[in-house]
Amino acid sequence: MLSPHAAAQECTEINHTFASGANWQLCANVNSEHGLSLTDLHYFAPGDSSRQVLEALHPAQIIMMHHGKSNVDMLLGKPGLHKPVALNNKTCEGTLHTISDTHTVCSIVRPLPLLAKYSSRRALQGEAIDVFAVSEHESLIWRSNVRLSEDGRIIPSISLSGLRPSITTSTDGSATLQTSWRMAFALNGDGSNDRVEQFDFPLNRNAGNRRAMEIKAINTESFASVQRDDFRGWRVLDEDGDGYYLDPQNSGYQMVSSTLNWAKFDLAITAYNACEQLADNNQADACDNNLDAFISGESLEGRAPVLWYSQSRIFRPRTEDNPVMSSLHTSFELLPFEWTASSPFEALE
Repeated sequence: MLSPHAAAQECTEINHTFASGANWQLCANVNSEHGLSLTDLHYFAPGDSSRQVLEALHPAQIIMMHHGKSNVDMLLGKPGLHKPVALNNKTCEGTLHTISDTHTVCSIVRPLPLLAKYSSRRALQGEAIDVFAVSEHESLIWRSNVRLSEDGRIIPSISLSGLRPSITTSTDGSATLQTSWRMAFALNGDGSNDRVEQFDFPLNRNAGNRRAMEIKAINTESFASVQRDDFRGWRVLDEDGDGYYLDPQNSGYQMVSSTLNWAKFDLAITAYNACEQLADNNQADACDNNLDAFISGESLEGRAPVLWYSQSRIFRPRTEDNPVMSSLHTSFELLPFEWTASSPFEALE
């Protein structure tokens, strides 16, 4: 059952049950500021009960910084610049969900190469459901996609392409793309009991090159950066120790900006505030404009945590990119952690 918060929104309910009995239930919408918006995400593992994971999940900002230019292009935020693209039965190969004449969402069930493998038993193949929407800004177009897998994984991604902008002041036409997602956690429906931890695995050469796990609690609003040598990651836990782990290991680049302090970091953690929707160019009158202002050192004690995760990619134009640029893609995984006592798929034949 979706919460009254989701029921009050203009959105479409998506409720999909896989052959194993696993189930995802959520409310999908297309927001005029940030495009695809998923709220009240619930996951049911076979043999478990349906439990809420996230209150909200959506793109928080998409930035194109053209090298040689002093300013950056914010693709989300200002009304009229970001435009949802209406899908139809030709552009949606699955189920088309119509919210309004211009706001549509598509959901598609796709096979996964492997769900589970136990000893000498036959490997189990699973499925996932993709939920996506398409948006445009001037000559650029992108697809915001969230893959919800049968085993509880959540994989947000953004693919951007379109016509190359005419950049007369750019030195070589290259650019940096940065995508950010907002994840408002509410594990088991009560985000006030959730806590955030940072994991590090530093190499200890004096102890046989071992990597001892170090766990640090994050108790206040703050920024964090990926440390690839330490295999750094973050997880959100409920009061029983169940939760989701954010694996940032495919984060290969970092935004360098003299004007956007928040964009230099891979992760920001804030206390939940409904009007804090975008990492920058936030249009809500009751809130500040960007993450630098959102993070004020507030305690996370008794407050639902919100994770803002950013990734960057470099666009280096080639001859074949004229006039249409090749697609740029970012994605990451949220992995269930201690969600069930044992694998819920082990008994499947």
